[in-house]
Amino acid sequence: MNNVVLVVEDNAILAKNIERYLRRFGYDVHTAGEASEAFSLMSVIDPRLVLVDYGLPGLSGLDILHRLQQRRALRTVMITGQGSTQVAVAAMKAGACDYLSKPFTLDDLKRVVDTAMSSDAHAPLDPPDLVRQASSPLAHGSRLDGLLGQSPAMLAVKAQAARLLDDEYAMRHGQRPVVLITGEAGTGKEMLARALHADGPFGTHPFAVLDCRSMTADEVMPTSGTVFLDDLGELDPSRVPQLLRVLDAEPQPASRLFRAARTNRRFIAAASGLLRGDLLARLKGVHLELPPLRERGEDIPMLANHFLRVHGGRYGRPGLSLSAAARRQLANHPWPGNVRELSDCMERVVALTHEHLIGGHALNLGLGAPDAQDAQELQLREALERSRWNVARAAKLLGVTPDTLRYRMEQRGLHPGRPPS
Repeated sequence: MNNVVLVVEDNAILAKNIERYLRRFGYDVHTAGEASEAFSLMSVIDPRLVLVDYGLPGLSGLDILHRLQQRRALRTVMITGQGSTQVAVAAMKAGACDYLSKPFTLDDLKRVVDTAMSSDAHAPLDPPDLVRQASSPLAHGSRLDGLLGQSPAMLAVKAQAARLLDDEYAMRHGQRPVVLITGEAGTGKEMLARALHADGPFGTHPFAVLDCRSMTADEVMPTSGTVFLDDLGELDPSRVPQLLRVLDAEPQPASRLFRAARTNRRFIAAASGLLRGDLLARLKGVHLELPPLRERGEDIPMLANHFLRVHGGRYGRPGLSLSAAARRQLANHPWPGNVRELSDCMERVVALTHEHLIGGHALNLGLGAPDAQDAQELQLREALERSRWNVARAAKLLGVTPDTLRYRMEQRGLHPGRPPS
């Protein structure tokens, strides 16, 4: 049987780890960093299975799936960001037989690959089944008691969320209140939303994520379960009146946007910045605000150890621990990218270091030191210029999150038109 697997992933470290792991089980694995390299390889190696990352440079993973649809003997699996239900549904419609949500475990990878390589794997999941699978609380382990943190600020949020759930279960009729979750980027707004969904009355129904930054007039809103409106502050102003009508359960306009009644669904919205006054007035009834990580100092060691275990398991490196020097650096770092930045930092450490005891030198948190501002600005500018001022690519070069890079760019007033200082 053809056991050739092609991994199309622009994160070279992740691609190499996937290759090494699958080779242990007898798979003949090859990797490509972007579409043109992948198509060239396919003509030579004739793969049976292609694992495609959605967020590739140039042609996206979805574009690649569309081009491969005519190759009936070829199985494809889409790799998506965590909670990207819409992308996963689109991938299934484009012929993928399964999907993997980042971050995934090595066991998840092995299970999906084994299933995809089986003889009956060419039949893709139906989109409704996909939504249920992607939205299941068990799929992501999102529960209120699973939100890590014992700091006073985090305990207050969890107590408020628990009271909200008690009130929802006590409701006999009527619509559930719209919940607004605010907080800086990277504080875990979607994780809290998933916990409210998993522990709430709609926990057995789908959890659908709608990115308000890219929502169009043709967007069809799910008709049941929890609808998570991510980045609500970035919603096109022309869409706001339609959304308000839906939230108020008024008759819908002719546009397909936000169509269908509210009776079998509830809304949770998230915002990192300012909201329009009419939206804020409509959503201010139930408001949960997540604290930034710099206000949760007691939680940093617990979170760091958690992420070290999670990423250590993903990369096949269990038993890692942090030295005293590393713990001090973590405690003293301002964490502008919040919990997401801490998770990315731990993943980078797991992927790039070989010691079991992680020293402070491995954390690469020195970009914020005040005695090296000129050198830091030069490093930032060099990465931005190499990536043609693409923040996501520059952040990858620097080993930080895009939110962290934007924060540091704002601190130094860095933009394409500003000459070097």
